[in-house]
Amino acid sequence: MSLQMLSSLPRNVVRDPIHGYIWFSEEERKIIDSPHVQRLRMIKQTPGVSFVYPGAQHSRFSHSLGVMHVAGLYALSALLNEYESHNGVYEIVKRVLAVRNWDEFLDLRQKFEVLRDIFDDVQKVRIAGLLHDLGHGPFSHNYEMAVLSEERLTHEDLTKKLIFEMKEYLENFSPNEIVKVLCYSFPGWERIRDVFMEILRKGGLEESKITEIINEYDRDFPRKCFLGAIIGGPWDADTIDFIARDGYFAGVKEYSMFDIKRLILSMRKYRYDIIPHERACYTIVAFIEARIHMFEAVYYHRTARAADRMLGCILYYLKRSDTYKDILNFDLRDLTATYLPLTDHFIDALLEQEVRRYNIKYSIERLREKRAKIRDENLYKALLFFIRLRNRDLLKVAWPLTYELPAEISLSPKEMVIPTLKEKIRQKTLKKLKLKHEPDDLLIIIDSPEFVPIKRVPYRYTEMGPELKLLTNCGELIPLKKVSPIAERIVEMSYRQFVRVYTFKEYRKSVYEATEEVFKSTRREVSV
Repeated sequence: MSLQMLSSLPRNVVRDPIHGYIWFSEEERKIIDSPHVQRLRMIKQTPGVSFVYPGAQHSRFSHSLGVMHVAGLYALSALLNEYESHNGVYEIVKRVLAVRNWDEFLDLRQKFEVLRDIFDDVQKVRIAGLLHDLGHGPFSHNYEMAVLSEERLTHEDLTKKLIFEMKEYLENFSPNEIVKVLCYSFPGWERIRDVFMEILRKGGLEESKITEIINEYDRDFPRKCFLGAIIGGPWDADTIDFIARDGYFAGVKEYSMFDIKRLILSMRKYRYDIIPHERACYTIVAFIEARIHMFEAVYYHRTARAADRMLGCILYYLKRSDTYKDILNFDLRDLTATYLPLTDHFIDALLEQEVRRYNIKYSIERLREKRAKIRDENLYKALLFFIRLRNRDLLKVAWPLTYELPAEISLSPKEMVIPTLKEKIRQKTLKKLKLKHEPDDLLIIIDSPEFVPIKRVPYRYTEMGPELKLLTNCGELIPLKKVSPIAERIVEMSYRQFVRVYTFKEYRKSVYEATEEVFKSTRREVSV
């Protein structure tokens, strides 16, 4: 290939297995190359799933690029469709979808005035999509459950604070405008407003500045909340990408198949929300089915959940260990220095170092022999789970149950909220084992995730309400069930409450018998 041919190739383009070519501007490239975004290469998208589907080794970095790409096309389609009276609007959309790099898009922007009108909003949504997962910690959601929940924080909270710390990389983009888009996404500005204020306070921001930011967000919410729906809503860019991407890398593409471009092109800006057109009802059905298949067969697979719970236990005990508790802490006033180093690789390296230091050789027996030397009880327990994971000696389901919940209910069964349930099972298990002392690896975990087939986001300023609706040619809203009764029926039938009691294989029988007895007595107590 000649130098002339090389120079004519598009710059700032990456090849993606899901979306083909993803192009970005020079300003976006600087953000992508920042340590904040590059860190996501070292955090797996689905850490527990990889124990069932070995191909699922992809990172949150590739997912973030995918969300940026989808969010940009999503915003273009939704905003351009406001100009349906504009001659040739569909030709513009077609040409935008065919661009190979950012320079070609800028050429189109100069040619069509309508693109110049919406350019700023498209840019904000693209950057928000790129940065939406910055706050994820080691092992993704497991860190959130094991560590952040105790601080009453979420990864979304840390994401917003990290964006404010990225000023030098954002250059022409306002951190405030990017965070605003994320604040307007699911579950909505009104629900997170007070939490967001508290994050800013803990981050060291002056009260006058906090008041200024909150007032600005309140003022812009009615006009700009539709941008948040593109990142977090019933059919958002985040879900579109992770369903397709996770299915591809897990090797189950047939579970996650739906027409991404058709879904994106069907989106319309309706007042203060984003709503699909009724012509895409069959694509909506395919999207809902793909989400259901992926959650039931992949994310909530019993073995994937077992691995995730074990990763969570590792983080839980490390956070409490005298050896590493300070290392795993972070300071909201400077997350760049104290939080960015925390990755999957970092935690693995810490534990590998301990395995080597005590010459454990990935053996549970050798670990128990070295227990007196380790001294730190919480570090010992973290190593116990780490070595079991290394040997793929995972938690086993001792007692499974699936509840079917009505679509309008999103509550755990009463049995699950009785605080003494887990302790009752443990006590009965010890009696059945007939042991004088409790084994160090007797672990009983009650895992009860709910599955909601599609997020329902009733924004304050919309007419959507809790019912899923589509937009007609006449500009009116129509319930999904009227266009496709099958889709609504699928949604109603797919609400699930999974209840699984996990333990290690050597205690499986005893825990099963104990759980049976406890649940029978608990049901009697609840019914009374």
